[in-house]
This record gives sequence, C-alpha cells and structure tokens, in this order.
Amino acid sequence: MRPEKEFVLKVMSGADLHYYSHRNNLKIDCIGYQAYPEFCKTLKVADIFFDLRKIDSETTRCMPIKLFYYMACGRPVVYSNLKAIRKGVPEIDSFAILVNPVNVDDVAVRVLNLIEDVTKYNAYCSAAFRLFDSKYNWESVSGRLVELVNRL
Repeated sequence: MRPEKEFVLKVMSGADLHYYSHRNNLKIDCIGYQAYPEFCKTLKVADIFFDLRKIDSETTRCMPIKLFYYMACGRPVVYSNLKAIRKGVPEIDSFAILVNPVNVDDVAVRVLNLIEDVTKYNAYCSAAFRLFDSKYNWESVSGRLVELVNRL
C-alpha cells in the first residue's frame, strides 16, 4: 500500500480481521450483524464494496442479493467472479470488478487502478445506480416473480 493514502475498511462480518491492521495506513472496522435499517446506513458511507467469496459449486450458481444493495448505493463493487452474476447481470462490467478472490495481487492492482482513475470510478458509480434504478429494483422485477409463483 502506498503510504500517502489512508484506507478504511468497514467489514461486515463475524470474522476477526484486525490482524491486517498492522499497517499505518490501513484501518479495519469489523461490524457484526446489523438490523436492516442500520445495515443500510452503514452502506451509505462506503466508497467501494467488496464481496470476495470462495468460489465453489454453490456460490457460483447463486445470485448474491447484496449486489443489488450495493448497486442502489451507486458505488463500484469488487466481487468474486461468479457465474450467476455474469448471467443475471450482463452489464456487470460497467460497475464492478469480478476477480478470483485468491489472486490477491490481481485484486489489489485492479482496485488501485479503479481508485486512481477518477473518471472510471465516477462512471462505475453512475452505472451502478442507473442500472439499479432502471432495471434491477423491486418494481422492475416483481411482475416476473409473481408470474413465476403463479406458474407453480
């Protein structure tokens, strides 16, 4: 990490990640379970979201619902490269970086490139919210869900 930049990571997890805080320019706040209203308030202050999951047969086929919360905040996302995301959100590359979570060097380089390219960062923010607002919100998908339930 570059000494001239300070990074604050807010981690919503039960995991203890404080052992990474030994660097002068890195602060990690671990946030445990939060009720939905508090969860939304915590999300609002983030500049970029990370959701790096182990890629296995279950996670790669399940669409993570948090992706849509992150989109609604209008922020870029760094996510594990899951098949369900690519299939469910074909525009994913316009606001997210999909990575192999075990390739830490690649993740770091790609995130630093995004942070340092203000034009790209702002484009990702705009695309995330625009797609949420126009296509990936409850009003847009509820009709299809009701049709699916009615067919059962």
